[in-house]
Amino acid sequence: MVAGPAVAVRVLGPPELLVGGAPVALPLGHRAAVLALLALHHPTGVGHPSIADGLWGADPPTHAGNAVQGHVSRLRKLGLGVERTGPQYRLSGDVRVDAAELAELVAEGDAHLRAGRPGEAAERLRAALGLFRGPVLAGLEDLPFAAAEIARLEGARAAARRSRIEADLRLGRYAALVPELEALVEAHPDDEGLLGMLMRALHGAGRHGDALVAYDRGRRRLVAEHGIAPSPALRALHQAMLEQTHREPTAPQRAGAPPPRQTPHGPAVFVGRAAEVAELVELLAPGGSGGVAPIAAVDGPGGVGKTALAIRVADLLAPSFPDGVLFAALGGGDPDRAPGTEAVLGRFLTALGVPAAEVPADAESAAARYRTELAGRRVLVVLDDAVDAERVRPLLPVGAGCAALVTSRAKLGLAEAVAVGLGLLPLEEAGELLRRVGRVREAPDDTAVVAVARACGRLPLALHIAGGRMANRPPAFTARLAELLSDETRRLGELRLGDHDVRSSFAVSYRLLSPAEQRAFRLLSRWAGPTVPVDVATALLGGSATEAEAVLNRLVTARLLDEVEPGRHRFHDLLRLFGRELAEGADGEGPRQEAALRRVLRHLLDAAVTADSALAARPAPPPGEPDRRAEDRAAALAWFEAELANLVAAAGLAADLPDPEVAPVAWGLSDAAFRYLDLTKRWAEWTRICEHGVRAARRVGDAQGEATSLNRLGCAYRERGRVPEARDCLERALDISRACGDVPLEMSVLNNLANALQDAGLIAEAVAVHGEKLGVARRTGHRYDVAVTLNNLGDIHLQDGDLDAARRMFAESRDLLAELGELRALGMALHNLAEVALRQGDPAEAARLYRTGAERSREAGDTYSRAASLVGLGHAHRALGDEPAARAAWRRAHPILADIDPAEADAVAALAAGSIGTPAEQAIQH
Repeated sequence: MVAGPAVAVRVLGPPELLVGGAPVALPLGHRAAVLALLALHHPTGVGHPSIADGLWGADPPTHAGNAVQGHVSRLRKLGLGVERTGPQYRLSGDVRVDAAELAELVAEGDAHLRAGRPGEAAERLRAALGLFRGPVLAGLEDLPFAAAEIARLEGARAAARRSRIEADLRLGRYAALVPELEALVEAHPDDEGLLGMLMRALHGAGRHGDALVAYDRGRRRLVAEHGIAPSPALRALHQAMLEQTHREPTAPQRAGAPPPRQTPHGPAVFVGRAAEVAELVELLAPGGSGGVAPIAAVDGPGGVGKTALAIRVADLLAPSFPDGVLFAALGGGDPDRAPGTEAVLGRFLTALGVPAAEVPADAESAAARYRTELAGRRVLVVLDDAVDAERVRPLLPVGAGCAALVTSRAKLGLAEAVAVGLGLLPLEEAGELLRRVGRVREAPDDTAVVAVARACGRLPLALHIAGGRMANRPPAFTARLAELLSDETRRLGELRLGDHDVRSSFAVSYRLLSPAEQRAFRLLSRWAGPTVPVDVATALLGGSATEAEAVLNRLVTARLLDEVEPGRHRFHDLLRLFGRELAEGADGEGPRQEAALRRVLRHLLDAAVTADSALAARPAPPPGEPDRRAEDRAAALAWFEAELANLVAAAGLAADLPDPEVAPVAWGLSDAAFRYLDLTKRWAEWTRICEHGVRAARRVGDAQGEATSLNRLGCAYRERGRVPEARDCLERALDISRACGDVPLEMSVLNNLANALQDAGLIAEAVAVHGEKLGVARRTGHRYDVAVTLNNLGDIHLQDGDLDAARRMFAESRDLLAELGELRALGMALHNLAEVALRQGDPAEAARLYRTGAERSREAGDTYSRAASLVGLGHAHRALGDEPAARAAWRRAHPILADIDPAEADAVAALAAGSIGTPAEQAIQH
């Protein structure tokens, strides 16, 4: 086996660098743009001036040269080979560039097409189109070079797609091409080439009349919208098809009797689903199944549009099945609508020409006769809304020439079938469906339409209902409907029109569940978080994790719940509302539901406290025992990251529930998550959790809980620059903590209040508050608080220029923190000592302290403080005259800052590139 290239660069989507087959972390920005420019000019290379123009336009900054060199240097460090000859940069070594591969594959495909080899052409062109991973150069669209390159590459994509369609037409893949070409013609009504291809595909699929209709419609649009007449070539194609249609009778006419065509009318508007339609048409088209009837099973939640999709596919395939299309609505879980297997077989046999008197009475004999009648025929069987595999099997065709399309709410587990899951519409297509059904004339970015589409959860049934309500109404009604649907308590009630009702559609799937599964569905819907992990489900349901997983799997199979990743599930918004309505109406279940919510809220609080303890300083284990502190810390950080949105929701739920027993969870979470939120700077989530905690404490009159959350909220406000609000929170928390006699809380509040005062420029007041806290901490023996306060006072002396006083306080703080094993605060104290050393003219000592501080911050998981120490280390190395070491330190800091503060990251990138004395460097001087 020949190994692939060691390095790959991909620009046909978000720019990406792969080394050894693995993607390399590369934040979008100028570095990614330099990578893209090198790739787009491979293998010839690109000049330095062209790169600068591509990044900054006609007026690059003075440090552009150094910045470009820095970006190239960093790319080399990541494993990319880049050669430089004068001002010219060129990719070197064993490198694969998707844009270059695209050009090669398209050229090969076109050559095969010209040589009359459509199979080889289609293979090359499909491979070329498969290189695209999304919008070209995604994330770099605003840079000066991007517009022209995006237009060029998107043009190449369109040309490759057109050539691939031509190859497929020559291969006779007519039916499979129709949905794709219909969408392309709709998007490009002035493109005669696409219209001609659509006509050929329709004609080749036996839909001669539809081909003529497509020409007529396209001709009218060309004249009305573009003022041009069809070209002679297009008119000639139309004339040839017209003559052939009049000359040759259709297959049913030759047979002397019309075949059954039982599919009902689909919706008047059908939007999207191009990929699913194309897949099903290709799968079910005759001739590709190796002598066995192909079967496709489409599953999806109620209202997702399975029936509409099945009718659409059946209509497209009907010309390929000249002996007819059989259709049966199997009723799903509604016993009033579900016909028996014998009844369906009887209808099918009668439609196939069997006299009613000859239809067998028992199901087994009827199924045998059915298979006999289908033998030698070309019939498509559509079985809509099936409830289980056993009731479907007797209705499936067996031999070649026939095919079957089955839809169901739950996954059938039909081994004979290819399963196709049907999900929600993308938001853009959901908006388009809503506009077309509702006859909305506003611009495509109309906010009211988007709001309605979001409230409908991108569910086609809900969108059709909402669109039906909007049709023939004043434009202002769309905004009114968006307002009505924003109220969750009435949303399902608003999504009803005539006999179309989202609630009723969900009820069918719900009735298929066992009583125990129905109870579980109701309980799980009460959970407020965006996802339902297995441990949350276990706490809610009150059994074992194994039992909870079994219930979750059943709900996923029933398409009432989605599994977004192993062990984590999510409700569709409307299904969650449906479940909550059922839960509220379940007689006698109130106490059970309250107990379930208490369990899950306490579980999450306990889990958060446990994870927080892993982030706190812990003594080293005794000699000989494994030290698991780093692994436990990593696991805790990962847990908080995965569950943060659920923790915010849990705090809100605890604040909202009338049960006073759960209110402490809200302010408990504001405390337990504080360390993680402070480490990761997740300001928005931090603020929301704390606000929930304050609200919960005030609701139940718990003063200490209110002070706890106010203290944390004050920190969050201060970090976000909202200093007046921070002071209000902290001064209120200080009064409460003193009234309650809670000394640890009082010291924490004093610390945070002093920092807020310092931020407000009230230095004397800040020093006084710090001094007050220091006295309380020394008197009560709280050594950690002594260390933190000394560090904060040292910071004030540092800003005032009293370097000796600052050094004394930082040193005492460092010694205390080292004894206590408080790694995060120790990293900060070491950083501050390094600052003093650098200002006092001892860069060697500063470098040692910065290096040690960065290591302690890394061990603590404090990425920002580590980056700050690395930046300081760079300045120390520069002061020592070691420019390569300085730039190396800044390059190590840059990717960390890129995820936290892009502006600061850009300044550090300029330093690493050698922009000495620029404003960018001055902005981060200490």
